[in-house]
Amino acid sequence: MISVALEKAGADCINISAGLRESDHPLHDQTMASPRGSWVYMAEGIKKTVNIPVMVAKRIDEDMVEKIVAGGQADFVCIGRPYITDPDYGNKLLEGRAGEILPCIWCAQGCFDILWMLSPTTCLVNPAASRMDEVPIDDLGKTSKKKKVLVAGGGPAGCEAALVAAKRGHDVTLYEKGNRLGGAYRLAAASPSKMEVERLFSYYERTLPRAGVKIFLETEATAESMKKEKPDAAFIAVGTRPVIPKKIQGAKGPNVVSAEDVMSGRVQAGNRIVIWTCSHHCSFSCKATIAPIDGDLTNMHSTCSYACRAGYAAVDTAEYLASQGKLVNIVTERNAVVPGMGFTSRGYLLKRFFRANIRVCSNAKVKEINDRGILLEKAGITFLLDADTIIISVGETLDNDLAETLKDQIREVYAIGDCHRIGNAMTAIQSAYNEAVRI
Repeated sequence: MISVALEKAGADCINISAGLRESDHPLHDQTMASPRGSWVYMAEGIKKTVNIPVMVAKRIDEDMVEKIVAGGQADFVCIGRPYITDPDYGNKLLEGRAGEILPCIWCAQGCFDILWMLSPTTCLVNPAASRMDEVPIDDLGKTSKKKKVLVAGGGPAGCEAALVAAKRGHDVTLYEKGNRLGGAYRLAAASPSKMEVERLFSYYERTLPRAGVKIFLETEATAESMKKEKPDAAFIAVGTRPVIPKKIQGAKGPNVVSAEDVMSGRVQAGNRIVIWTCSHHCSFSCKATIAPIDGDLTNMHSTCSYACRAGYAAVDTAEYLASQGKLVNIVTERNAVVPGMGFTSRGYLLKRFFRANIRVCSNAKVKEINDRGILLEKAGITFLLDADTIIISVGETLDNDLAETLKDQIREVYAIGDCHRIGNAMTAIQSAYNEAVRI
């Protein structure tokens, strides 16, 4: 074995880690789609053949660390990305405070994706990462003027704003119209490739009450109810409204549903699926920045991942349905599906699409939707793509009515997340942090 030869050659230890974009091996996937502890089995096998220490890395969460060492599977566990998410990771783990760790969800959006776009590494979960004034969430300075703060919406932006404001010493109340925190982003956890999203909202559910945030579920914040509370500041994080292409015949037909309908379980999709996304009905945030960048290895012509929530919802739903054995086709009017998704994430996504037989038809114009499927035009040819269920996820529009109503009635009103600018979970959390840390 190579490890035995390395030991004989004088190696002090062996570190087991791998992650190659060009590889088709599923364990090379650097996103949350790969299984936890991907290479532990290999470390365990090598440890049985050598006498030098064996180290292992990749997709190891805080609940696995001690078990791996105590179980003799490896001598050392190497932690990388989770330290970007929570710089106090090691201390919390050693002190028995694993439940307080801000969890890495291995999304790759803020680290690998951004790194390949020649920008400083940051983190979807920890927007303070890479800032010159980075301060861990647990060490935020207390304000000298305590304010009464209301938060409308319990998605990623609302949860982040509530937590940061509470850590700053404000009196915070959060209202969420659903029966749990998470909003539309938490639905992504239904996909086998996005299950780690659940870790983020489990963290918020533990940490927000501990920080003193009062949470009211199944309670929709209205202008009247918020004004009645007489807050000093209000964060509006109620998300967006889906775009429905009104000029497309059949767009509101009985066989047409939304990604949220499917991922929430409200609708059971048929066996033949068409998902329409990345269309000319969206704002095309995927290419919000198109200026060339010196040394751009990816040819993305962007310094950030601009894929919007509609694009992410489409591909998450595709993987979710394909995992159930359904035949999934994605139709895009752009030249690619989620073209603005980060280089690392998108590369692995397309490899998973190939393995799951998810087909993508790009540069296709949607003509109409009928009871047999979706009528398309491509390269001058019109054809019908058969489908039992059509899922439309072509874009979102700002839902800023509440913010506009309140701006003259409450002293400080902040529209955050997709209420401020349509983006994705990372941009939503970043916008929430940037506003909440200043009040």
